[in-house]
Amino acid sequence: MRDQPCYHQRMNKHKRTGRRGFPVTRVLVATLLLSLLMSVSHAENKVVVLEIKGGIGVATADYVISGIEYAEETAAELVIIDMDTPGGLMGPMRDIVQAILGSSVPVATYVTPAGARADSAGTYILFASHIAVMTPTSHLGNGRRRWVWSTSTSSTPPTSRSTWTCC
Repeated sequence: MRDQPCYHQRMNKHKRTGRRGFPVTRVLVATLLLSLLMSVSHAENKVVVLEIKGGIGVATADYVISGIEYAEETAAELVIIDMDTPGGLMGPMRDIVQAILGSSVPVATYVTPAGARADSAGTYILFASHIAVMTPTSHLGNGRRRWVWSTSTSSTPPTSRSTWTCC
């Protein structure tokens, strides 16, 4: 057994070399790395950051949807939604979810800071996102439909979905 060359000595015989004795694979790898580094240094890494703090309503939906549209127009690479919400209306939540699902730019939703929550409508927005991230002490809420109406004006529940709260 000792008369045979070791594995590395046998494999070195078959290594491809260029004219000057440099291994071709090393030159190819170096060229690939150099071209990769040059392309990364010239790329504009644009990220759009949006914040949802508090209840989700029509104004919040307009803000988030216009932020996603801006990210698509400017060819951003990512949209980050910083979220801490107790929930909100079902109609605006559905509009935000549809904008996220139809976005050509990936959307990452980040429940932050520590102790933050993504209750009710925030839960659905978090689930619709391409990337869902939460700080260690944050939490998700339940997702059930509740009706919001004043008993002093009407004794029957509303029929319009815009007056329902999401969860």
